[in-house]
Amino acid sequence: MEPETRRDLIAGLTATQIEFLIHDWPLWARDKQLPPAGDWRVWLLMAGRGFGKTRTGAQWINNLALSSKGRHIGLVGDTMDDVRHVMVEGASGILACVPDWQKPDWQPSLRRLVWPNGIIARCQIIGRRSSGADHRAQIIGRRSLDADHRARVIM
Repeated sequence: MEPETRRDLIAGLTATQIEFLIHDWPLWARDKQLPPAGDWRVWLLMAGRGFGKTRTGAQWINNLALSSKGRHIGLVGDTMDDVRHVMVEGASGILACVPDWQKPDWQPSLRRLVWPNGIIARCQIIGRRSSGADHRAQIIGRRSLDADHRARVIM
């Protein structure tokens, strides 16, 4: 598309349309940042700095919550600070990647996010007996993996 045509197209958009485009993750994501097709139980993102692992996870969790496919979501890290400051409040965390009209209610004292449709993501520390036991979807922080890249979860 020619630069002038692109400028005219963007100039004709409403503020709502622009915000929708900004938050349309499949439009901006690289193919490897989108979930694999098919029926799978584990999606391992093992990549270096700058790949967009946090953003990818935030977008995936938000999509699950909004589609109501993620009835029980877990955000699991080594410490609650890791979960809060990276996965939830970080520059690429869930709250930063979601438009205002879809933004979940962050309830830090209850260690959870609640989306407008009632879906809840609970923040947990790795190794706790309850970590993952009742979750259909989880994000496990990178430091929560052992040397062989296995989740250090005690069930």
